[in-house]
Amino acid sequence: MGTLKPCPFCGGKGVLHSRDISRPGVHEKEHFVRCSSCGAFTNIMCQRCYDKTQDVKAAAIEAWNRRAEDDGKRRTAGLGSEDD
Repeated sequence: MGTLKPCPFCGGKGVLHSRDISRPGVHEKEHFVRCSSCGAFTNIMCQRCYDKTQDVKAAAIEAWNRRAEDDGKRRTAGLGSEDD
């Protein structure tokens, strides 16, 4: 399991949340990460939404830790540069 990065919005601590979901014919866990400071959160990850072999807890952590820079898309609008 990976370590959670700080919140991309406020720098607060990310906290992994897991909860049991039980409905007729369905029993599973849902996972998401929420910032303890500003409340930003990932999508809720649940097994029925993914391949049955995928680790959805790891998927929630991966989603939280993903940053625009990871995809090679730096957000520079409004920051200005010497080329402006």
